[in-house]
Amino acid sequence: PARLSVRLGTQVVRPTRNSTTEIAFTVPRGARGGTITVEAEGRQHVSSTQPFVITVAPVVTSVVPAAAAPGARITIRGRNFGSDIATVGVTIGALTCPASAVTPTTIECQVPDGAQTGPLTVRVANAGEARARAPFRVLAAPAPRAPAP
Repeated sequence: PARLSVRLGTQVVRPTRNSTTEIAFTVPRGARGGTITVEAEGRQHVSSTQPFVITVAPVVTSVVPAAAAPGARITIRGRNFGSDIATVGVTIGALTCPASAVTPTTIECQVPDGAQTGPLTVRVANAGEARARAPFRVLAAPAPRAPAP
């Protein structure tokens, strides 16, 4: 087979496997993404029409408070959450915990009605998901206050 030169953006990458229909390579640490360009000796080079996007999975480091009643606001701390609220989803068990604010390192959300103690999971579109180390504890909702006489 012809010798191949493969670049990811401006970074040269080494193919780990190639055939007439496939080229495989490991994305190097620190790679920024970009157009993939393949050149074979004595042949025209080919470039991808869309840039290759490198994503990093989210990580949950803490949930504050670690236990709360439905309706309470909680803050999830971690990294790689992005900043687009439309791409972030949080669940407690099987129920969605509606996010009200997102930064790359925090998510603010509200414990949903009907939630039960269970895993807290953060999903970031096209990047993956992360689960809090401990199950999120859902406390009983406070009793409604009696009206003042």
